Amino acid sequence: CFWFFFSSRRRHTRCREVSWARRCVQETDKDQAVSDNSLSGQQLSLLLQKIKNLVNTEKNQLALDRETNIRKEAEFNKFRDEKLQELETEKMVWNKEKLALLQPEKMEIIEMNVGGTLKLSATRSVLTRYQNSLLTAFFSSGNNLTKIDGKVYIDRDGEPFSLLISFLRSGKSPIFQSENQETAFRNELNYWQIPFGPSYMDQQCGDPMQFDPQFCASTLNLEPGNRIVKKIGLNHGIVFANKPMDSSETFIEFRVLIQMRYRGKSNLFVGLVDKSCYTPSSLISTFWKDSPSSYYWDVWSGKLTATDKDGNLKASCQGYGCPCEEPETNIAIRYDPFHRTIIFYKNNIEQGVAFKNVRSGLYPALDLWFHTGNVEILASKQPNQASYLQLPRKLICLLYTSDAADDTPCVDLGGRRIIKKK
Repeated sequence: CFWFFFSSRRRHTRCREVSWARRCVQETDKDQAVSDNSLSGQQLSLLLQKIKNLVNTEKNQLALDRETNIRKEAEFNKFRDEKLQELETEKMVWNKEKLALLQPEKMEIIEMNVGGTLKLSATRSVLTRYQNSLLTAFFSSGNNLTKIDGKVYIDRDGEPFSLLISFLRSGKSPIFQSENQETAFRNELNYWQIPFGPSYMDQQCGDPMQFDPQFCASTLNLEPGNRIVKKIGLNHGIVFANKPMDSSETFIEFRVLIQMRYRGKSNLFVGLVDKSCYTPSSLISTFWKDSPSSYYWDVWSGKLTATDKDGNLKASCQGYGCPCEEPETNIAIRYDPFHRTIIFYKNNIEQGVAFKNVRSGLYPALDLWFHTGNVEILASKQPNQASYLQLPRKLICLLYTSDAADDTPCVDLGGRRIIKKK
């Protein structure tokens, strides 16, 4: 009994000690948790304060930037308004000067009734631009002009006469929508005896011709300035000029320098083409079907070739010009917009009319077949009459004068072959 009592008491005491120890640990953990919570709250307060300070700083900076932008915008608007005012003032001054040039003090305006279908107005100075023309004589101040409702009556068709007035004002050929319109315009010029052609057009208008980089075969190399094209290699290549031949561009001259022939012989085709019918692949093609609406002269064989819009051979014949081949040759093209003809020149000698009934707006083209060499566009604007002489009949090479030759689609004029457009 004693032993049982003693053992029970010892176990009871030990349990109390364990329970007390547990309570101590729990109290300690509770105090530590309260301390940790207090520390975390202080850190959170500091972090929130820093964030508030940062936000306030950013707000202040944004407000400062906004004020700066507003000030700069106001300064820019002021500067812009001042410059616009200066430009407006310059524009007003320029308009006044232009108006003074276009409307001289003693300008006389003439109202016209053309054929009863068209009302036109023009100054007397425009109508009398060409002193020896019938139009100048018609509008001379001494004539009594027939008037209807105060307008001078002119018994002519309205559209061609309107194109005539446009030509008199600008000095340049109008842009025609069709060949019939161009023919009517030329007939109107003939009626009023107004000259039209290379010798009467402004030869200094616009920049000089160059080669067109967009229409230069990959087998050719254009030098800076686009006035010299180089040929190296066996494959041929075609290159176009950048301007069409018309009343304002009637002449172009090339200097051809051949350093190495192509398999013992060099071919050079020169002429006028319709650039709108060509594609980049056409510039290296060897088939005539890829050269539509073209008029070519094979310089060293004396052959003339014309194709239609589908690339079919329209006419081809031999015997034009001198076929002599030289290492350096000057080749020129002249387009006569009045007679609608193409004339070629070789080394300052006119070779004669090559093609007739050729519409304006075609581009000069070269097809190079020699191995190595270059071609340069010269600055000539028209033939030098002192050096460009018509080839004497006795010097014409490869004449075709037999009756059998007349069975071809060409005609024989003065011992030469010229191609007539069908």
